[in-house]
Amino acid sequence: MRLFVALNVPTDHWRLDLPESIPGVDARWVVPDQWHVTLQFIGAVDRSDLARYKDALASIEAPPAVLRPYGLDVLPRRHAPRVLTIGVDRTDSLMTCHSAVQRAMSAIGVTTERQEFRPHVTLARLRDDADAEAVHQYRTKHTRHAAALPAHTAPAVHLYESIQTENGTTYDEQLTVPLMHS
Repeated sequence: MRLFVALNVPTDHWRLDLPESIPGVDARWVVPDQWHVTLQFIGAVDRSDLARYKDALASIEAPPAVLRPYGLDVLPRRHAPRVLTIGVDRTDSLMTCHSAVQRAMSAIGVTTERQEFRPHVTLARLRDDADAEAVHQYRTKHTRHAAALPAHTAPAVHLYESIQTENGTTYDEQLTVPLMHS
């Protein structure tokens, strides 16, 4: 099974009316009910080890995380876009939550990611040869819609299993851990 830890973004709170096509770019769009902010990608694990991950995650202590969108963004970089995202500010509460999850996972041997944490919600996955200028123009034209989304306070972290199907990826929630006000 493939696991990751995330904060949910309720679709009734964040709605975007964006065209799901970028001229000249092949993109696979993520359905809004699967939008989330990944805090830790765990990867492939044996199902028999699931309890270890649940126990480690259940021990985290962090405040509810404020998710504040700043607009549309791309990953990994503008000149080689692979993912179109809603960029999310690195608020203090989000960074505290991220650190708590990383410490809990590191304590049981999960390797933390080397690159800087860039919180985001994935809107679309782009082909390797995506026209960077077309993606940039789309981003520029529509970023105000994402920037206008209201801040959301995520009350819990979730452990998900990522399941590949013939119709795309689905997420099966394995655990919810409420975040506590200090």
